[in-house]
Amino acid sequence: MPVKPAVTNESQHPASNRADLKEVRSAKPGARAVEHVSPNARKSDAIREWNYTSGMKIFHFGDGPPSPISATGFMPMPPDRVLPGFLSQAARELLDVTQSWLREHAQVSKKTINDFENGYAAPKTALTLRIRRALEQAGAQFVHGEDIVGVVVYTTRSDERR
Repeated sequence: MPVKPAVTNESQHPASNRADLKEVRSAKPGARAVEHVSPNARKSDAIREWNYTSGMKIFHFGDGPPSPISATGFMPMPPDRVLPGFLSQAARELLDVTQSWLREHAQVSKKTINDFENGYAAPKTALTLRIRRALEQAGAQFVHGEDIVGVVVYTTRSDERR
């Protein structure tokens, strides 16, 4: 049976905070509502602006269930390490760029990118490193650990508005 939070006085009851809830719900996009808004809260206390978002895709290897991220211990991928195709595709998705964009910025053919990302071909190391550099210049940060590889992308508030 779910546990309900204790109501310590009338002003904390959800029905008495409808005006505060409307204020929080009507907040502009990109704002984050504070979980509890007291009736006496100022508008500036109720809404906090965010400046960055973080997107992350982590791929776990092995047959067992994945370890918790805190126990995984990952670090930046060495610059000379060749990127797997699925990680290139994950980075593109997080960056919101197309294969055509990557073709232009990495100066490789679209077929090379498509075959690489779908596991049909392993391009020469020089081509793979060009793909990696183009994605990194766009903001992708590649990470690795004992049993994981992944990509992290930070987006600024102004990037989100585009």
